[in-house]
Amino acid sequence: MKRRNGQHRGETDTARGRRTRLVEVSILALPSVHTSALYGAHDILSSAGIRWDQRDERIRCETRLRVRTVGVTTAAVEGWNGVVVRPSVAIADVATSDIVYVPALGPPDGDVPTTPPVVRRWLADLYERGAVIATACSGSLVLAEAGLLDAEPATTHWAYTQQFAQRFPTTRLCPERALVLAGDEQRIVTAGGGSLWQELLLYLIARFLGRDAAAQAARLYLLDWGREDQSPYALFQERRQHADAAIRKAQRVMLEHAADARVLLRARAQTGLIERTFQRRFRAVTGVSPVRYLQEIRIELAKDAITTQPRSLDDIAWDVGYTDPATFRRLFKRIVGISPSEYRRRTAVVA
Repeated sequence: MKRRNGQHRGETDTARGRRTRLVEVSILALPSVHTSALYGAHDILSSAGIRWDQRDERIRCETRLRVRTVGVTTAAVEGWNGVVVRPSVAIADVATSDIVYVPALGPPDGDVPTTPPVVRRWLADLYERGAVIATACSGSLVLAEAGLLDAEPATTHWAYTQQFAQRFPTTRLCPERALVLAGDEQRIVTAGGGSLWQELLLYLIARFLGRDAAAQAARLYLLDWGREDQSPYALFQERRQHADAAIRKAQRVMLEHAADARVLLRARAQTGLIERTFQRRFRAVTGVSPVRYLQEIRIELAKDAITTQPRSLDDIAWDVGYTDPATFRRLFKRIVGISPSEYRRRTAVVA
């Protein structure tokens, strides 16, 4: 049976004496790898859980992800720029992984090398066992060679679009997109070129550890989380991967004007649909009603404000669209699982 979102994890002791499960991450190291994307990913993912405690003026680190570099063998491989990478484990010894990250391959002025068959089989096998398979830039070609992108949407660096389209015509290529989710339970994640691999990693942290952990990592490395078509609320990205252009317009209105008391009317008006059709189509492509979607957006806005602004909870409730603080508190606890005041207490130590 497949594991949802690859949530099979090891265990470690926390400072509170409880057992928490580690997320297993495999970073694939192949010849001509972009070593900045490989080592950068190792740093960012390994440090998920680092927090700056202002009260004690010290760093607190609770390991959340167990990261390893995986090669065809443990023999050293050379990146495109001559930097040598020595994998910590061979793929034959990695039967399961929650996350597999494939960094970009190939020199900027050359072709992407063909992936060995053993790597293709390994990627396909781990995906079938429930892993989330993620890549950026030219790494999408590796996933396509493994058969993971057949009849699926994907993105890549603009420089590889022609080569990609010629070699893998069944893939629905979306080069204008920064991030594309595909596959069973949206366990295939492709990102565009440049530094978008950093945003891909923040998305993975948010998906497995929560948005707060991703925000902490972004602050730690001074990363700008959210660009181009990506909303800063990365967890909403999963509900925007659909082909209904009218509903996407409505979602954008709701994201941009969430606090407006008439935002749902404005959103439906943007689609030109009657109420019943709007409700049906919205739920069909997002999995939730427009009201629930708006509630989630407002709570995400509130979480950001609670974490970053020393303002009263009543003021924050008003700013995100709730005139009744009691209603806001009930809704916050229902969606987040804890009260706004408890959420502030837990996140106040983060600079």
